[in-house]
Amino acid sequence: MKDFWISCGHHLLDRNANGGLVVTDEFLKAYFARPELMPPEDACAVERRLHRELLADPRRPSGADEIAAIADADARENWQFVLAFRDLLLRHPTLEAAYLALVRSGSIALPPLFINQLVHVILRNALDGCDDPFVVRAAELFFRPQRIMLHEQSLLLGDEEIIGGLKMTPVLSLMSMLGAPTETQIDVLDADNAEHYWHRCDQFDMGFDLTAGTRGPAALAEAMTRWIAHLLGLDVAIEPLTQLRDAKLTWYVGLDSEATGIGDRLWRGEALDEGTAGRVLALFRLGFSDAAVVAEAVEQEPVYLIAAMTPDLNLRIAVGVVVERSKADSPWIDFVWRGIGVLPDEPEMKPWTVLREQEEATLYYAGSAAVDLYRSETARYRENLTTGAPSIWVVLSPSEGAWPYALAAVTADPAEGEAFTEAGANLVEAVPMPEMLREAIEKFVAEHHVERQFVKRERRRADPEALARRHHDEGGHE
Repeated sequence: MKDFWISCGHHLLDRNANGGLVVTDEFLKAYFARPELMPPEDACAVERRLHRELLADPRRPSGADEIAAIADADARENWQFVLAFRDLLLRHPTLEAAYLALVRSGSIALPPLFINQLVHVILRNALDGCDDPFVVRAAELFFRPQRIMLHEQSLLLGDEEIIGGLKMTPVLSLMSMLGAPTETQIDVLDADNAEHYWHRCDQFDMGFDLTAGTRGPAALAEAMTRWIAHLLGLDVAIEPLTQLRDAKLTWYVGLDSEATGIGDRLWRGEALDEGTAGRVLALFRLGFSDAAVVAEAVEQEPVYLIAAMTPDLNLRIAVGVVVERSKADSPWIDFVWRGIGVLPDEPEMKPWTVLREQEEATLYYAGSAAVDLYRSETARYRENLTTGAPSIWVVLSPSEGAWPYALAAVTADPAEGEAFTEAGANLVEAVPMPEMLREAIEKFVAEHHVERQFVKRERRRADPEALARRHHDEGGHE
């Protein structure tokens, strides 16, 4: 049997007779050992005593007055959240019961980080015994925000934290919050590298193909089926769809807030504009094996599940791409291909039209592409602009068509351009940014950039493997 997601701390938990997760002192101590809760040298006596006593007895009651007496405001907030989370787990017989009580309460005061970590460990239990890496990777969508990576006709997902780098509020696994390294590269999960997922699963560094008709949507459907069966004890069948054609959307579930809004509009009979429709990532149809468990109205109509992406994309600038083919000074290849420039518009000509032909080199109009700008990446665009010679990165990928290469992407993000070089077969060239494009990006950065300040108390680092083992000494450290 494959073991995976050690970082969620499932080894620190017990299981009851029904297979539910039961909280242990070791699991709670792992939270109290986090760097945010380690008192720095200048911590007050109340904070030091609270931390020391909770490591010795993680179920020790802690009242609001005691937390209010902590001198440092950041420390007070940290302890308020982590103790509220602890108390939630202790009030219920299992973590699954705690989660259901929380989401059914209609009032969730905990930060998303704690909810994601709870989902992470419950999913590990629901998927116990699963030996399909596609299903396990698909399940990461439940608790790890993803970034969309459009590549040719494929819809690829990559972990937001891994691709996006540091954010104002990082979404971290328990392991990474205890200091585990996260410097990794993205490989899209496929049949050739699937077995590598198991030893990389806690790095969250493998991309996922959610393109309709591929293995991805079916894997996500299986993950959702297991989640529902584990939490609710319901036997359901979930089928991926490529489109909703003439469907009556009477019953639907938005798998995220954006999808819920889209479902509401469809339920009201509204037509979706092109931009909104383009944000729909995946569609599913859910059916119940036992019709008796649902209301008669639901029994007679299918339930649709909708997944969507947020409208983070603020600006899309169309450009044309110029590529050069030159004779190679090599006995092994005949020609060298490279992007040499972008045009600040889409010329009215067919892709791979010859622009200029000379004895040693030929210039082609390779086709049109889009430079997509995101509000979350303005710091990178600004870094590019301040170099004095800003660039656009042109990416060509090998093709089995009439031409040896296809235009894969164009970006103004230096980090994204560098990331494309990880695929050894890609041809990536930094070309001069046209003036018109530079002005548009400067305006975008001026409108959307927000300076982010990080203020962190000095705290000792905890053992990065604290969640992977059960044995602790009396002080809670290994």
